[in-house]
Amino acid sequence: MTQVPTAAPLRSERVASLDLLRGLVMVLMALDHTRDFFGDPRVSPEAVGMQQPLLFLTRWVTHICAPSFVFLAGVSAFLHGTREYMDRARQTRFLVVRGLWLLLLEVSVVSAGWLGALAFNFTILQVIGAIGIAMVALGGLIWLPRKAILAISLILVAGHNLMDDVISGDLGSASWLWTLVHEGSSRAPLVLFGHQLWIQYAVLPWVGIMGLGYACGPILQGPRESRRKQLFLLGTGVITLFVFLRYSGIYGDPDSWETQQSVLATCIDFVNVTKYPPSLLFSLMTLGPALVFLACFDREPSRPTGWLANKLVVFGRVPLFYYILHLFVIQISSGLLAWVRDGHYFTTFERLFGSFLAGGQPLPASFGNDNDLLTVYGAWLIIVVGLYPVCRWYGERKRAGTSWLWSYL
Repeated sequence: MTQVPTAAPLRSERVASLDLLRGLVMVLMALDHTRDFFGDPRVSPEAVGMQQPLLFLTRWVTHICAPSFVFLAGVSAFLHGTREYMDRARQTRFLVVRGLWLLLLEVSVVSAGWLGALAFNFTILQVIGAIGIAMVALGGLIWLPRKAILAISLILVAGHNLMDDVISGDLGSASWLWTLVHEGSSRAPLVLFGHQLWIQYAVLPWVGIMGLGYACGPILQGPRESRRKQLFLLGTGVITLFVFLRYSGIYGDPDSWETQQSVLATCIDFVNVTKYPPSLLFSLMTLGPALVFLACFDREPSRPTGWLANKLVVFGRVPLFYYILHLFVIQISSGLLAWVRDGHYFTTFERLFGSFLAGGQPLPASFGNDNDLLTVYGAWLIIVVGLYPVCRWYGERKRAGTSWLWSYL
């Protein structure tokens, strides 16, 4: 009797809007980091928002980057497993290995890019490390039904603000764990075996955001018009929920907003929500527009239309390479500018942590650069344009590569 072969599972086509959004995120992220490196690290754009609105808006527009980056990592994890016909065991292995690889990169190459040198007693845990930890966690979550993954992720993203009043110092020997998963190092670094760990991205809500991306992955496998409609409705619903919760002040962020002396100042206070750790309102404010973007620009499967869109896709297809490369380029170029201005090549380690290393003493007035936004924007454009041909070359090599190692790069 002839056996009828079963049909292979349908491979998901490459959705160009994912690469397009990821590319936009990478370019905006470079603006935020250029401001970090070329601006004055002692001035918080959020703290001076109403006094320096352009500086605040330069920072605010880049808030979409981290949540979108993590959310898209979750979507890509789902689609990658589908394209490669992975069973759960193989997908778990891939996610855990890739997550640990990202953690290794964070504490070595990425930290060197941020600090300008390897600091063996000092580590910063930022978005790459948070993605790594979230991927390891996702490797376990994928064994649950999709609805359970969605429910757990929603609880993490929406519910972690209920624990804002829990302070790590009150938890005794478990304080380090609370600092890692929720509180972060806003008050002081976490010291483990004499090693200082600055946790900028407390991992609990980021695990939730990645889980949401994974749970939304099947939407991107549907017919184009159907998924565009679903993404648009979901995105506008998220934005509406943000406006309602923020206006009412019911829940969602540690700080409330108030009516200010001008409309602009009031708007700034309204959207000035908490990123570290990302409050529910921060996640809603950033993920809503990202979902609408995916809906509006989901057109051809692999050929986005327009000159700018094609350039952004080049960056979006090599996010890890771009991330690492842009750190070193910004680090070196800002150091050279500091040397020209101040006669000293300041590393970012000195610029960001100089006052801490000096025992809290004020830094000299000539330390670092000012917040000249013209310089920041000019440097940003030059750096992004300069990175394009390198990223295009690397992307071509990656697409032509056949080794399994490329999936980790």
